[in-house]
Amino acid sequence: MKPFVLMPNSAIRLFGISFLILLMSCERSTSPLELDAYFPPADAVGDWETITPASLKWNASALPALDAYLESTSTYGFIILHKGRIAHERYWNGWNRDTAYIWASAGKTLTAYLVGVAEQRGELDLDDPSRQYLGAGWTSMTPEQEMAVTIRHQLTMTAGFNEFHDGLNGLDCETPSCLTYQAPPGTRWAYHNASYLRLIDVLEAATGQTRNQYTATHVRNPLGMSSKAVWFLNEGNVFVSTTRDAARWGLFIENKGRWDGSLAAISESYFDAMTRPSQTLNPAYGYLWWLNGQSTYLQPILRQETQGPLIPSAPADLIAGLGKDDKKIYVVPSLDLVVVRLGDEGLSGTFAISGYDEEMWKRIMAVIE
Repeated sequence: MKPFVLMPNSAIRLFGISFLILLMSCERSTSPLELDAYFPPADAVGDWETITPASLKWNASALPALDAYLESTSTYGFIILHKGRIAHERYWNGWNRDTAYIWASAGKTLTAYLVGVAEQRGELDLDDPSRQYLGAGWTSMTPEQEMAVTIRHQLTMTAGFNEFHDGLNGLDCETPSCLTYQAPPGTRWAYHNASYLRLIDVLEAATGQTRNQYTATHVRNPLGMSSKAVWFLNEGNVFVSTTRDAARWGLFIENKGRWDGSLAAISESYFDAMTRPSQTLNPAYGYLWWLNGQSTYLQPILRQETQGPLIPSAPADLIAGLGKDDKKIYVVPSLDLVVVRLGDEGLSGTFAISGYDEEMWKRIMAVIE
């Protein structure tokens, strides 16, 4: 029998430290809170990795109340991602993960990104006059007034048009007769669909591609979206996709325009400008993205200034694509969250921002806190 030999104190300490480091590394590798970002495979290949709310130490007992509220408010598709993994996914009204629906104005966020791609590729400059791509007389302004409107103004809803030239019909009317002067560009913020729709025309003219071609090349295909993710031109030029496709978009933005290690197709400075206050008139608005955590915001259409953040119960760094009838794509970088809600109107009202955001986030925070 070999004699038992005591280890020197220094060796014991070294062994203990090494064992502790090994134990800590094992704990880190198995903790879902320490997992790296995950990117799902292309739509037709494999399935989407999931993670349980319990493993994230969320309050799973609050999920039934969230689901009941969503179901009772005409939600048809709902998903929460954590670091790209599906933590919660529900469908109602006969929907499933393959059902496609419009994003409404949440689709404006896609256009904002694509304009950044075109800028990075040298196909346009944000300070170019829009007239350079749309031609003289695309508005009813004087030539001098028209030349003052730039792509940046259209991106930030500060083009200076009278959005009510033809009453509420003027909000979507793109003809020159509807695009009339109200204020110098950059001096007035007004949510104006017609100005935005002409921005898509600028993008097509600058790139020489249709919106569907450019979106497929720079968003749908790189992100592995389904073939259902397209611009539906017969219904107000809105984007259509499945709930999971919309979640891919949110995950892409959460990772600052990168997908599974790919290089960003837009500049870092453009991304930052897109997701931060783009002007002082409405600090809760970036480049067609809504921003939480600001001191005030202007409501669409009404232009009424409201004190406080868009969604008081939500994290301050939340950014959102918000569409009519409560289409929602939320991105929360601080919590590694993407939340998508598709369906019909949740609370009465016709505007993109409604009390529904607050009511939904009260229930979401009850789960994740």
